[in-house]
Amino acid sequence: MHEASLILGMFDTIESDYQDYEIEKVTRIELEIGRLSNAEPLILKQSFEVLKAGTVFEGALFDIINVATEVRCLVCNSIYYPEDFPFMCSNCESLRSEILKGDQILLTKLEMEVK
Repeated sequence: MHEASLILGMFDTIESDYQDYEIEKVTRIELEIGRLSNAEPLILKQSFEVLKAGTVFEGALFDIINVATEVRCLVCNSIYYPEDFPFMCSNCESLRSEILKGDQILLTKLEMEVK
């Protein structure tokens, strides 16, 4: 269950990156989670709920946006959205591809109250 480590790392990053702002409390966080990120959204939410207690994140809303896998074929340049492995181009059936979206975990929104 590496999701708890991801949440703690996010807390540390936010607190260190915004330490000059003297955060009183964080009110909302939004993450984009790609299907290929190896992070389980439900476990992330549960970890956030447990780990935010007694911190500036207590009371914050935590939203997750699931991002579909987007792939570009390296043979014909088509963009497609595979559901499962192997990634086979829907146009030319090549297996040569580049992942464009779907493997990320991105902090896309952060709302907070500062002193």
